[in-house]
Amino acid sequence: MKKIYFATMLLCLFLVGCKPEVEFPTVVTKEVSDVTANSAKIVSSVEADGGAEVTSRGVCWSVSSNPTIDGDKTNDGNGVGTFISELQELMSDTTYYVRAYAINEAGVSYGEEKSFTTLAEDNGNDDGNDDGNDDGNDDGNGDGNDDGNDDGNDDGNGDGNDDGNGDGNDDGNGDGNDDGNDDGNGDGNDDGNDDGNDDGNGDGNDDGNGDDGVFEDKVITVNGVSFTMKAVNGGDFYMGAQKDDPNAPNYDEEAWSREAPVHQVTLSNYYIGVTEVTQELWKAVMGYNPSHFEGDQRPVEQVTWYNAKEFINKLNQMTGMNFRLPTEAEWEFAAKGGNDSQGYKYSGSDNINEVAWYSGDDKKTHDVMTKKPNELGIYDMCGNIMEWCNDIFGDYSSEPQIDPTGATSGSDYIIRGGCCLSAEEYCRMTIRSFLSPGGTSYGIGFRLALSL
Repeated sequence: MKKIYFATMLLCLFLVGCKPEVEFPTVVTKEVSDVTANSAKIVSSVEADGGAEVTSRGVCWSVSSNPTIDGDKTNDGNGVGTFISELQELMSDTTYYVRAYAINEAGVSYGEEKSFTTLAEDNGNDDGNDDGNDDGNDDGNGDGNDDGNDDGNDDGNGDGNDDGNGDGNDDGNGDGNDDGNDDGNGDGNDDGNDDGNDDGNGDGNDDGNGDDGVFEDKVITVNGVSFTMKAVNGGDFYMGAQKDDPNAPNYDEEAWSREAPVHQVTLSNYYIGVTEVTQELWKAVMGYNPSHFEGDQRPVEQVTWYNAKEFINKLNQMTGMNFRLPTEAEWEFAAKGGNDSQGYKYSGSDNINEVAWYSGDDKKTHDVMTKKPNELGIYDMCGNIMEWCNDIFGDYSSEPQIDPTGATSGSDYIIRGGCCLSAEEYCRMTIRSFLSPGGTSYGIGFRLALSL
């Protein structure tokens, strides 16, 4: 009996002694993205909890190396998985150091350090911009100028909403016949007979559309490679699809459950790539080519979400601009033809063969712009390759949305559009796919977006 007792005691002591100790969590600082003059986003991940619950996670940052949680930090919840931290109120044209952290009962663990430099402030004094100081500008200070409070003021769109604050509403697309309009031709007085040519082209007139005073397509050249960004006028549309009510908006008998509920979305003006990012452009920025189907004018593929963000960061450094991935809402609105939408099933046609390379062809990518464009002049949004969006995947809300940016947490990112490997039914414009940000395929690439 004593032998059994002592054997039992030894076994208990052995088991206690072998109980695994709690280790520090494993945390990774993955990516710095969407850097502006005063903000940035940091993608991080808690890969393992170390054997105990992660009670806090986030990022810490400083203008000095090796930031800690004793200084500036975010708190982005708990647990394992990918998370995004948003840094606000940063100083412009300043280098910051950042690293992720995670806390469990063992203590604090830090990810590797990354650095980034915020953009310089835009002083708003480019030609054609309304800085409120040029002769004939709409400065809202009376004296025959439009103070933004009259009901007959000309915003160039026919609705009289030029509030004199440089917000981008006077774009010169109206008929110029509203009483009290500011034609911006030297004295701020409107004779009521102008033809809508208040376009901000070098005379200080205000169309409020950013760096060159005109909201139109942009052609950008990087290391000898040019690409075009399409100007998309914002507006309202119904996003998603449903198969329950033929009389309700966006009925589609092929709709998946995650395409619902259909909901109203309002978008601001933005730019989106006329084509997917080509291998030629990728090589001009990154210096190598990861693609399976090689060809300069074919879309780049076999790139992860992180790879796309790295490309964008380098492109922004080279151009001084603020490129990004499109949001899911921006992608769908552009694919549907924006305000010019004709209600097609695919992007630009009801006949998929006119507008998309898909599995009905030879199951490989093709040069961009070899099929018909959609209503906006944008190519390949339903085929060739699927495209990363900026959003974390999550369920839609039924509530109306203004410039939505997707879920605030989750482990997967949105991919939109069909590809050269997709069956026809998977090339519809409302199909929602998703993948881990580290995942890749020779059917996945991306398209650029750009804010005003």
